[in-house]
Amino acid sequence: MDLFSPVPGYETHIYDGGKEALFLLLLSFLIAFFCARLYTRLARIYGWGSANVGGVHIHHAVPGLILALTAGLLAFTSWGGNSPVLEVLAIVFGAGAGLVLDEWALIFHLDDVYWSDEGRSSIDAVIIGTALASILLHTASPFGLDESQYSGSRAGVFAFLAVNWFFAVICFFKGKPVLGAVGLLIPFVGIVGAVRLATPRSPWARWFYDPHRGSEQERAVRADKLDRACRRFDTGWQGRLQRKVADLIGGAPSVSSAAGGYDPEPPS
Repeated sequence: MDLFSPVPGYETHIYDGGKEALFLLLLSFLIAFFCARLYTRLARIYGWGSANVGGVHIHHAVPGLILALTAGLLAFTSWGGNSPVLEVLAIVFGAGAGLVLDEWALIFHLDDVYWSDEGRSSIDAVIIGTALASILLHTASPFGLDESQYSGSRAGVFAFLAVNWFFAVICFFKGKPVLGAVGLLIPFVGIVGAVRLATPRSPWARWFYDPHRGSEQERAVRADKLDRACRRFDTGWQGRLQRKVADLIGGAPSVSSAAGGYDPEPPS
């Protein structure tokens, strides 16, 4: 289709590289998320109503799922291999994914936490999706390692990827999903999040920062780590910056956190 040929570098890096479908998917994803979030923010301010069928509120993740599943199914048919049909399916899939990830927190918690603290996880999901698509769009070698140019063995390539993914998985357990997602595709990024403190309500903190477990010396070490994590991610500049960015993108929560996060009693 070559829709954006006037854009400098588009024809060389996107169209000729066979990435136009991915580019259109990312573009429609961002537009759908922007429109959905803009409407919900305005609806909260002006008291606008929401779509409902027979008195049942229809979350926009529902049409999003229908669009994404339909486009994904058709992409595996004979139509999916033809242009411009593939580009159209990419646009439909991206729009559906944008609507779904905007309500990711509702799906994850199975509760309407859209405007609560837990709702910020939807913003994380959108950032992760944008980062992954952007990385794939930017490079032909997603993992930063092209085996055809690697002088070692195939086992060495797999070992390198396994170590990289190991650190990325640790980032997820430490409550750093953005670093984890980027680390899956870009070598060494995951190490940054893996070696630093976990967020205080992450699974890693529950396992290793609980000040009520272990010997007296271990409890003191765990309590110190938990205290430093809380100061860094709850009251420190890093936590405040993350919340401000999330609030700027998605709007500030109006309901305090109600999920059963890890909030231990202060050590004696």
